[in-house]
Amino acid sequence: MALRHLFAVAVAVAALALDVAAASGGSAALGVNYGQVADNLPSPQAAAVLLRALNATKVKLYDADARVLSAFAGSGVDFTVGLPDNMVPRLASDPSAAAAWVRTNILPHLPATSITAVIVGNEVLTGSDATMLRSLLPAMQSLHAALAACNLTSRVAVTTAHSLAVLSSSFPPSSAAFRHDLLPYITPLLAFLAKTGSPFLVNAYPYFAYKADPGTVDLDYVLFEPSAAAVVDSATGLRYGNMLHAQLDRGRRARRDLRRRLRAGGGDPGVGDRVAVAGGRRRGRRHAAERGQVQREPDAAGGAGEGHAGGARGAAAGVRVRPVQRGPEARAGVGAALRPVQAGRRGGIRRQRQGADDQRLEG
Repeated sequence: MALRHLFAVAVAVAALALDVAAASGGSAALGVNYGQVADNLPSPQAAAVLLRALNATKVKLYDADARVLSAFAGSGVDFTVGLPDNMVPRLASDPSAAAAWVRTNILPHLPATSITAVIVGNEVLTGSDATMLRSLLPAMQSLHAALAACNLTSRVAVTTAHSLAVLSSSFPPSSAAFRHDLLPYITPLLAFLAKTGSPFLVNAYPYFAYKADPGTVDLDYVLFEPSAAAVVDSATGLRYGNMLHAQLDRGRRARRDLRRRLRAGGGDPGVGDRVAVAGGRRRGRRHAAERGQVQREPDAAGGAGEGHAGGARGAAAGVRVRPVQRGPEARAGVGAALRPVQAGRRGGIRRQRQGADDQRLEG
């Protein structure tokens, strides 16, 4: 029964990923978040068979469960594994703990299982634990050093996942900036990510914006429907064909804003500007909003202006199925203030997708 339920959820996610790909003219890349906080789950072996049948190529695992990683040996699926919050202070203060974690959770599975990144903690910077805030970057540095000692830094990235609540504004994307109170933590963290070539990950939840304010937010805009009315950033002329691309562009523009301010103040601007959805790792590729669905408004003379993209790959690789949220802004969604030019159509398969989006893999 559980396998059938997981199959139904995964098929719904696959359908959404394919729709995103079709909308942007790209090929589908299906990513799945593999949660295990639930009853009557299929075995890792059964889950591996299912995901291979769906041609899933990316999996985010919330821990580094050896049973799951072993079950996917030889599958060609790229795994992002998680290091839990409660281990962050220990790794920050004890480099030998980081080395032991790598020996136990990474080395036994390579190269049979592809592990491409470790996410250290989840939404730490928007939590209330001061010790965690101080420990996050040292823990990431410690883990990176442990991977370097094993010659794995070119294969396995070290990063962390952020709530979009690290940003101080919701709309338009061009106004995005990091919260001033977080700058002492996020500035050196971004420099570390840029230096190591690791992605800046955000937990983006477009559907929760609709759920929080269905009278204002267009469901079609949230679900990547081609018929959705685009939202225009009047400061840049960029048109956003769906909410996910607008959310991701906020992260990218916040990094650019910080880099500009550091440069103006004579500081080190090396904070990068690549942003990816936390469910899927995309090193060395352009941000989703540069590949298809984000476009400039025509200029006064009727010209098309500079084009931007929004690819399906980043969005599809990061599709979540009812993730657990932290904090009121994360649950409400950061796009609640977006106002499409016209209301989109609702009903039919759109409502079915809404139902699928409300499922959980992690219980």
